[in-house]
Amino acid sequence: MNRYTNLNDKHLDVDWVEVTRRYINEQASSPDLPPALTEAEVKEAEERLGYPLPKLMRQLYMNVGNGGFGPGLGFLPLLPIEEEGESVTSIVEADRETDQDGILQFYMPLFKWDENGYGYMHLEENDNHVMIADNDYLQDEFDRNKLLADQYPIIASTLEGLMQDWLAGKPMTAESYGMNSQM
Repeated sequence: MNRYTNLNDKHLDVDWVEVTRRYINEQASSPDLPPALTEAEVKEAEERLGYPLPKLMRQLYMNVGNGGFGPGLGFLPLLPIEEEGESVTSIVEADRETDQDGILQFYMPLFKWDENGYGYMHLEENDNHVMIADNDYLQDEFDRNKLLADQYPIIASTLEGLMQDWLAGKPMTAESYGMNSQM
């Protein structure tokens, strides 16, 4: 337990950008983050994605850095850092080419969970749950006719809840979220 535990429970209007910056600076091995994005860069990314970013992610990308911090192996860069680098926009654009029935259109890749999986956030206005899309944790045989959230484990009901877990030091492991590998 640390001073970031239960931020949401205090019913405060949490300044997630400031809390995130402070947390990163307090870490013994504070990462060198990619520079924060400009408003124009975020708008370019939103045009490429075809949807606006959730407010909190927009604030983090513009005020903290273009990925490299956060849960799992860190938030993905919104825009590629290197020409061929992995990013939210590159993953969404690649998914569009292979997602004929549109099951991924309501999900945004957020972070790399491990070598095989990603954390995705649901983009419905009143439902921003975060799930782990990793076939090691697929509930049953993958079914394109089912909602992704019915097949993959949900680890947070909101993005703020995910941030709370990360800031509180909750291990970002399958075991800490009660996930069992199907492998």
